[in-house]
Amino acid sequence: MNFGQWIGFIILIIALYILWNIRQLILLLFAAAILATSLNFLVQELQIWSEKIALKLGKNWEIKRGYAVLLSIILFLTVFTGFILLIVPPFASQFEELVKLFPQGVNKLSFLIYETKQNLPPILRDSLPNFQEVLSKLQPIINQLLNSGWTVVFSSIGAVLNGLLLLVLTLMFLADPHPYRQGFIRLFPSFYRQRVNEIITICELSLQELIGRILINILVVSVGSYLVLLILGIPLPLAQGMLAGLLTFIPYIGSALSVVSPVLISLVDSAWKWWLVIILYFGIYQIKSNIIMPKLGYKNNLVLPAIMIIFQLFFATFFGLMGLLIALPLTVIGKILFQELIIKDILNNWELEEK
Repeated sequence: MNFGQWIGFIILIIALYILWNIRQLILLLFAAAILATSLNFLVQELQIWSEKIALKLGKNWEIKRGYAVLLSIILFLTVFTGFILLIVPPFASQFEELVKLFPQGVNKLSFLIYETKQNLPPILRDSLPNFQEVLSKLQPIINQLLNSGWTVVFSSIGAVLNGLLLLVLTLMFLADPHPYRQGFIRLFPSFYRQRVNEIITICELSLQELIGRILINILVVSVGSYLVLLILGIPLPLAQGMLAGLLTFIPYIGSALSVVSPVLISLVDSAWKWWLVIILYFGIYQIKSNIIMPKLGYKNNLVLPAIMIIFQLFFATFFGLMGLLIALPLTVIGKILFQELIIKDILNNWELEEK
């Protein structure tokens, strides 16, 4: 390499080093952009509704963006405050009871596995691993995670400064997103700016679709789990239903984890309900995926399951809990950038040039 290439390489290394050291700030900016995109969808819907109402009334009247933004924020804060006041207190009290019952469920599962193993032929019994030893080793870890769950959540997500910064950035992006968008586009060469604008639009539409999917998943799984556990008479249906819904925010892995608590608590309550819980939970996810989501226009997964799991592990390893929580939107954006930049703009054009 010549001198100029060495200088460029050194600058690239320095830039990557700086980006790595401010990675938490970058994640915060990305989270603010996601929230702003969510609320911007509500702003646009309010403006569309006002136009439709104005046409029906025969008047030339519509909500200006500033008022639509204010109404969206008020609506969001009203729903959020209502959720905190009505749902969180009973959830918190039930969660404490859930922490106490969880070890009992683990013991019941251990005893059930032991009984089942004793009824097997000696050849099969000796070839199976000792599940009691595995569960006894896992139980202290599970108890520690449950007991420190609230501490982890509030220390990482609910930090006051990060929360305020996230709120301020979201409001700034939402109030007038055009300057930020244009400023970002101007970072690219003039011949490519129109294409960058198209890619940003694709990312925005995909994020809005993703947010719709997430909200529907949380709502369907939470309500379905609550009703199933309530009908079966399993203790703490509200806490377990909400926990199952929140875990769906973590695709695939969260869906599997959401069944663990209901199964273990059902073992404490009854010796036969656990298999019924598994069947009904499987039914909830099948109805959601094959009936409700297609009816609402969500047909295909945005990201392949294997790729999603790999990226979840990657972001959780390098960026912690915040990385795990926003792994899905990060992966969706990464997929779009790969398709639009690498496949369409580089590889497809390369193939055309060779021909």
